This record gives sequence, C-alpha cells and structure tokens, in this order.
Amino acid sequence: MDKRLAVHQPHGSDLVYWVVGDRYTFKLTGEETNGAFSLFERNLGTGQLVC
Repeated sequence: MDKRLAVHQPHGSDLVYWVVGDRYTFKLTGEETNGAFSLFERNLGTGQLVC
C-alpha cells in the first residue's frame, strides 16, 4: 500500500466539472487516496448560498 504523506498536483492537472452552472475542481480523488476520501473545491456564483 502507498503510504505517501504529501501529494503534489502540478498546476492545471485537476479534474474540473461544471454541473448545473457550478464549477467543481477535484484536488484529490478516491483513487489517489486508496479510497480513503476525495477532496474538491466548489466555486459559487455571485449571490449563491451554501446550504
């Protein structure tokens, strides 16, 4: 099992998806963390609320 303590993602290598007008940028996927978790960033448009 890979036991890396840090991961470097080169600029521009993120997976980006647009879903119903929202942008989701995946920083780490489950595949990269051996299924432990995934990490993503969601960019909200002006005036959108987080629920």
